Amino acid sequence: MSNSHNYRCLGLEILRRENALDKIAPRQFYNNYIRNDLCFNYPGLFRVTPYYVPKGDGGVRQFHFLEAPLRIIYYALGFYFLELTREIRRQLASIHRDSSIYTYYGANIRLDEPQKSQIYYQEDYQEFTRNIRRIVRRQAQTHKVAVLHIDIQDFFRSIAHSNLVQIFDAQAMPESQFCLRYNEHTKLAIRDILFFIMHRSEGLPLSQQNIVSNLLSHLFLYPLDNFIREIQIDIAPSLTFHRYVDDMFLTVQFPLTETNENIGTTMLDISTNIGAFLSSNLHLCLNPLKTRLDIIASEDRVDKLIERSRLVSFYEPLPEEGGESPQNTLNRAILVLNSMKEKFREYGFVEKIATNDDLALKQCFQSAVIHYTRSEQAQRQLEAVFQDWYPALMPKSIRVLVFLISRVPNALNNLFIQLITYKIARFLN
Repeated sequence: MSNSHNYRCLGLEILRRENALDKIAPRQFYNNYIRNDLCFNYPGLFRVTPYYVPKGDGGVRQFHFLEAPLRIIYYALGFYFLELTREIRRQLASIHRDSSIYTYYGANIRLDEPQKSQIYYQEDYQEFTRNIRRIVRRQAQTHKVAVLHIDIQDFFRSIAHSNLVQIFDAQAMPESQFCLRYNEHTKLAIRDILFFIMHRSEGLPLSQQNIVSNLLSHLFLYPLDNFIREIQIDIAPSLTFHRYVDDMFLTVQFPLTETNENIGTTMLDISTNIGAFLSSNLHLCLNPLKTRLDIIASEDRVDKLIERSRLVSFYEPLPEEGGESPQNTLNRAILVLNSMKEKFREYGFVEKIATNDDLALKQCFQSAVIHYTRSEQAQRQLEAVFQDWYPALMPKSIRVLVFLISRVPNALNNLFIQLITYKIARFLN
């Protein structure tokens, strides 16, 4: 194992593993640690460190830091399932696309051409939200549109390992199972690996940009996608379904003359059927507090729906759709930042910012805005807003604020000086 470092600075602890993969040879790694289950005898090399990150609703979510050797095993498991389900995914892709069923997991791993793989979630997530926006806007021109936002309660922690391997069994072609030796011994070994990581027989590890957990949970919900197709055929031919891992939007068109009461009854039947399917087939349950129905009767209502949905890149139309320019997006974010400064000066603290303001800040992660922040004009704007800037570490949108500050070196240096001065003052007192 290469050098390990613990950095403590300004009350924050950062765990790093420098060049952890440089000295690992795959065959030697397998012979030393995997073939005879010796990883159980090296707890330091195969350690899992739980940690917690704040959620947007004020709660916390448990993440997992996997040491490099254990992460190799977990990613190998992801590639194994990707290969195992390759053929069924290829067949379902065309069926779902023709049926207006769109699913994403935050990456596009190409086993045939790995160098062309897309491994960052932003592209998938933007396509997910862009597709919903376009379809709802188009449908709302001539119909009432029911939009059902479905949320699964405690999704990642609720995936039973025994259920997971059986679902992959149903997704794999017999020849794939034979070639990849997907048998009962293999299923048991996979369950042992997941139990070793999670210390329980349910759940997948979470971390930032975790492609494998997203992939496995995405495949785990394939039976739901097929069930949605059955609903589309039997109940609602106009149905569209959009799913980013477990974040799901379902839309159905109704005549403008249809009463909201009848629409609500139909959509309740659909959500009840989905809930029953999840419970009986996947041992999951809907979150009633976050599962929501909106009935859109005009394009004007679309913007209000988007604002409440609190999705990245789901706030304003993109420039190619007649939306605002990157400069205007940044201008809106700067208005929010200046408002935060004023609140801090008046009250000495800044509480949780409004959802609308939070969304305005997150729009800064659009590719066009990121590129625009490199311009001289944007740098001058940010330089001005971050002068005498104190409320930088906020309970919301921390990543956006740090990103924007990082675009202006002077502001970043001033922030560090302010924090160090504050730390010293507290120490002396």
